[in-house]
Amino acid sequence: MYENELGFKKASLIDIGSHDNSDLFSSILSSWNLSLFIEKSEQIVLEFSTYPQVREVLEVLEEENVSLSFWPDIAVSYI
Repeated sequence: MYENELGFKKASLIDIGSHDNSDLFSSILSSWNLSLFIEKSEQIVLEFSTYPQVREVLEVLEEENVSLSFWPDIAVSYI
């Protein structure tokens, strides 16, 4: 179940060991706490007809200060 997470953490440790950079270390360490590793068999699928209106989604994204890096993934689901 945690194969993806373990692979990510091993690769991260290699990166940390290869570079002398405190910003890289901080970024990798924080990503360990924020990353979700969901197996493909555990993905949730929603029907397009159940999606909220685009304006409503934009309001939530803005109100919750969602990182802009997530916005394209959400937008693609509406295409």
